[in-house]
Amino acid sequence: MKSSTRNIVATCQKLLAVSAISLVVWQLPAYAEVKNSSSTITIRPVDSVSAKSIVNGTNKQQAPSDASLIKLLEITRMSDMMQSVSGTQSDMMASIIESTLKQKDVEQMTAKQRQEMTRVLTRYSQQMLAETNKAIVEVAQKHFITVAKNHYTQAEVDAQIAFYSTEVGQSILDKQDRKSG
Repeated sequence: MKSSTRNIVATCQKLLAVSAISLVVWQLPAYAEVKNSSSTITIRPVDSVSAKSIVNGTNKQQAPSDASLIKLLEITRMSDMMQSVSGTQSDMMASIIESTLKQKDVEQMTAKQRQEMTRVLTRYSQQMLAETNKAIVEVAQKHFITVAKNHYTQAEVDAQIAFYSTEVGQSILDKQDRKSG
């Protein structure tokens, strides 16, 4: 019996690791500056950065700061999206526990034993998810910062923050949330 429980726990750990690895953060570059003045939004190309230099990676302007990239993650709700993965993982763990309880050797257990096994597996999976979710978000955030520093300038990040801070930017994010949800 203990061997069966260890196998189940190992399976849960493997599935959680796979789901953590599959977490990808993607952000498109900004090629424009947004100005919002009294309900009029002006979008114009950024003067100091050519699209060609951005595409070719030859732009040598100031790399964005960690603080501005974290602000971009927050304003675009990417942090929320990363944390929502935990809901998916929690559902997956519940499904694993349910299928585990249908295994032949588990069916031979008494109702009390099955109840105790469910309690232990549920508690273990909740603790495991709680401990790993924070780490997953931190790793994804660090990865985003590293990648963004190689592809964006401070001006581009500032432009994205400015745009997504507007009513129109937030409206677009709302629509993306509904589309993906």
